[in-house]
Amino acid sequence: MIRNTVVAVTVLVNVGWPTGVACQIVAQPDKQVLETAPTELRVGQARVRLKTEFYVIADAAPGSNDYGLRGFVDLEITGVELAPMALKADRAWLLQGDSIAAGPLEADEKVFRLDKGPWTRYAYIRGSWPDWVHQAASPDVVVRLVSDTRVLGYVRAPAQNVRAILASGRTPCRGGALAARWAGAGILFEVGQPWGGTYHLEPVAVVHNGQLEEPPSGCDIPGFREAFYQPGHRYEVFSHGRLIGHATVAAADTERACVEARSASVLISADLAKDVNAIAADSGRLVPHPIDVQPLTPGEDSVFASLMTRALVDSGLPLATVRRLKPSSTYALRPSGKGGATLVASARVDSAGDHGLEWSLNTLVMAEQRQAYVPTLVWHSEGDEVETAQARFLDIFSARPDTAPQILVGATYYESWDYWIYRRNGAGSWVRVYRGGGSGC
Repeated sequence: MIRNTVVAVTVLVNVGWPTGVACQIVAQPDKQVLETAPTELRVGQARVRLKTEFYVIADAAPGSNDYGLRGFVDLEITGVELAPMALKADRAWLLQGDSIAAGPLEADEKVFRLDKGPWTRYAYIRGSWPDWVHQAASPDVVVRLVSDTRVLGYVRAPAQNVRAILASGRTPCRGGALAARWAGAGILFEVGQPWGGTYHLEPVAVVHNGQLEEPPSGCDIPGFREAFYQPGHRYEVFSHGRLIGHATVAAADTERACVEARSASVLISADLAKDVNAIAADSGRLVPHPIDVQPLTPGEDSVFASLMTRALVDSGLPLATVRRLKPSSTYALRPSGKGGATLVASARVDSAGDHGLEWSLNTLVMAEQRQAYVPTLVWHSEGDEVETAQARFLDIFSARPDTAPQILVGATYYESWDYWIYRRNGAGSWVRVYRGGGSGC
């Protein structure tokens, strides 16, 4: 059944094209079509799924510029190697019970991806939306996919969250987890270098029932702070596998700009040299390991430079670009007993234009000495300033309940950061087993 009909008129005026009018009849879909739209839509070889990030400003006055639905939808596209530039979302529907709200989307011009993950294209909420959206509880969201003026189909994301925030940007809290939620849980921190003259603990992961979990956000932060940041509470501080002292909580930090208040100011019982990284944890969580972190020798530096070039070219990067990379954060991880060293380095090359950074390539490579050095991790991220990530080695650690060595990596993005944890798999390669923590806009 078709309820409404919209006539789309396109005027073609271009050199080499006849001047004329192209018309397409676009039907407003029936409610049943929207309710039964698939959660994954196939378009040729491409498979498209939907994520959303919607919010309303809870204290905005009706009729004001701040009143109404805000946010974006995120198309995640897999199954194709080339960027699907023609594929975009142009309209969205929210469905809750018998209520339906619809509005236009403005598709971002950029399509990007990180590593070998899905292609991503954003489309932003535009137009006015009915009042009931302000009280929406877990509505289904459906978007229309188009290519040029051709409708390709609809894709649905069920039970989506519409966050309520205040005009100040803060979230109005209704409840939130209590401190008891983390009773018996452990925690891992990066010991942040001083800002404001004080060291800080930045939560990397909560250890719950032996599993790494993302530190909480939003309304769960007060309970988290109560559980882990009682003034005077002590955490053990390790650097390069050795216990070097303790961090004593002075106070939980306040929110700064876009950074949620998940960190704490601490007093450190040992002096940390500049650019020496450290990890803190609850008592007994970290255990010493016999792997030292040292600078590369001149011989290792030469061998690693050659190996890194070959590994990155083998991963598909142009040789001319790889040769321009400038290594940084280079280390040799040396076991005190048997076994060869593991070499690790980040490297970067970029180019700037009239409006700032236009392009960059960031890499993280690891190689292990067996009979010869063998690449055990090859990662790279390439694109403009908004699209790329940078990754650098922070430290190697062992933690209960499984004391196998793990590597902590710090990843930074355009306006945010987080942490990655790597472990060896059965083949001896380093694989990422966790991503979380951090903060940003």
